[in-house]
Amino acid sequence: MKTPDNTGLYLEEKLLNPSEIERLLLVTLAEGSTGVVNENQNPLAKPLIKKIQIKDITNADKVLFNTYQSQQFIKDGLEYLNIFKNPKDRYTLNKFENRILKECFIFPSDIKTTFNSIGGLKKTKVIMNELITLPLKRPELYKTGILKETTTGILLFGPPGTGKTLTARAVASQCGANFLNIQMSNVQSKWVGENEKNVKAIFSLARKLSPCVLFIDEIDALLQTRKGEFTPHYMVNTLNEFMQEWDGLNSRNDGVIVIGATNRPFDLDEAVLRRLPRRIFVSLPDAEARAEILDILLKEEVVGHSKEERKEILAYVASKTNQWSGSDLKNLSIASVMNAIREQIVEPDKKNEIVRIVEKKHFDMAFDSGDIVPSLNEKTGIIIQLQEWNAKYGTGAEAGGYSGHSSVFGF
Repeated sequence: MKTPDNTGLYLEEKLLNPSEIERLLLVTLAEGSTGVVNENQNPLAKPLIKKIQIKDITNADKVLFNTYQSQQFIKDGLEYLNIFKNPKDRYTLNKFENRILKECFIFPSDIKTTFNSIGGLKKTKVIMNELITLPLKRPELYKTGILKETTTGILLFGPPGTGKTLTARAVASQCGANFLNIQMSNVQSKWVGENEKNVKAIFSLARKLSPCVLFIDEIDALLQTRKGEFTPHYMVNTLNEFMQEWDGLNSRNDGVIVIGATNRPFDLDEAVLRRLPRRIFVSLPDAEARAEILDILLKEEVVGHSKEERKEILAYVASKTNQWSGSDLKNLSIASVMNAIREQIVEPDKKNEIVRIVEKKHFDMAFDSGDIVPSLNEKTGIIIQLQEWNAKYGTGAEAGGYSGHSSVFGF
């Protein structure tokens, strides 16, 4: 149904599961406009015909999701009812699974990041689509043969600020699967034996929510390599339990995919790396990727006085920001827009509408100030270590392309 301003389809803006769609339609019919009868028909012969309008849909949406009843619905935990493969599982969760659900589950509708909002990383996006989105959206293609076991996990590694976590968010919003964001605090406990129970709860909950993506940011902190007798016993037990649940003798994780992100892949345990066969190097962006990132960051800003000038300015900035990460470019963009505001505000007390136009000189002012500098460069120790590790253990996919031996599928 068209929105009132004809800018798009209203229902396509909502991420609803089948049960929620049914509830929405039922409430829409109940709240709907008065029925009408065809003038040529006998009203006794034909039932009334409901005329569903966009306002009926929006009113039903408010009733379901923006009222006190819906808030109470959320408070009682019933908003999670429709995310389970078997709705009965909602009532069979133990206390560990219940806590993980409330702390780690992210509704796709709450994530606004998409692949279109990420600059660069073209090859990485292709691999994430092939290894995660396609198997989850078209599972019938992966039910037979060796494709039944396409991947157990994906590792995104690279310097800080290059878009690893951002990529995982885009996967969560676009792959159509449930998403659990696992952090160190969700696993570690001061009570003996509860670390292992938390790990078991994470995977048992993921199976009930399948298809499900488990995302572990800074995975090296949780699953770091074992160092013999110097490793605390609770860390060894947690790691062993993680390995057993992930890919052990009795693990059945169909529809469960683990994504890890780290700046230090060389700190990961060997058993973890074996379960992360797709290791994608998210490196610093090249000039083309930097221009694309800047264009996305400044999409709501007026850069230059024409489209051609905008492209020229972005290309100029991209050429001057070699070895800058996406995070560095964001800081540079903020500083440049602030320079434009300072220049255009003449009388702060007046409430005149200011049309801020970001020009080339505003970026130069940010460069010359010395306040915005790249956080990394190719001579930084971590960059050298990551490049060496990628050459030995990576699958070849980088932000700007491949290192030769890898195919489009990341093998």
